[in-house]
Amino acid sequence: MNGSAHSMLSADGVVVSYGPRPVLHGCDINLRAGEIVALFGHNGAGKTTLLRTLAGLKQLDRGTIRISGEDVCRMSASRRARSGLAFVPDGAGGVFGSLTVAENIGIVCSERQARGNETLDLLTEMFPVVMKEKRGQLVSRLSGGQRQMVAMAVAIARQPKILLLDEPSLGLAPVVVEEMLAAVKHIAQRLGAAVLVVEQDMPAALAVADRVHILKQGNMVLASPAADFPSPDDLWKYF
Repeated sequence: MNGSAHSMLSADGVVVSYGPRPVLHGCDINLRAGEIVALFGHNGAGKTTLLRTLAGLKQLDRGTIRISGEDVCRMSASRRARSGLAFVPDGAGGVFGSLTVAENIGIVCSERQARGNETLDLLTEMFPVVMKEKRGQLVSRLSGGQRQMVAMAVAIARQPKILLLDEPSLGLAPVVVEEMLAAVKHIAQRLGAAVLVVEQDMPAALAVADRVHILKQGNMVLASPAADFPSPDDLWKYF
């Protein structure tokens, strides 16, 4: 990825606590347009907290978060969403189980608009099963993998500039994981979105990532191009 690519989201010295317990200890991260950054770390390392803080769902104690150069630390989660940030939590959050797939998509993507039609074409290309075969089904009746795809499709329907994904492959079959992450790559390339993905499946994430960060006990201990990511034998020191 070209290092001169436009910075869509940057975080500098982010410190976050839950009550008296510090969780993030001055984290830095930068997301550039059209690239995918994979974030690895053990459970409890602070990965989800970082995503929630970037999305505006958790208040930071210190530090700065900027979207396209604008300080958004005092900006609400809804305003960050309107500025082009989409966050997909784990467990297919952000979708309505009592609505059909088409109804969930329709909330954010009107079929009556030309832009909406282009987005629907893109979503159908990336998620043909849920967008074609399952579009009339209630989301609550879909499999876990299909619900996750709907959550991704809803986020993409917003045509985000920044996409934050918290373990999109959690509980999914390997073939579905490959499809999901291939769609993520497609989003970055087709929409020019900056993508930050928290993922436990390292090989699958490395296959699509441009850069990699490792978070350990609230500290960013590695930031590396994906091509230079340490071998498995050298990874132990980071975990």
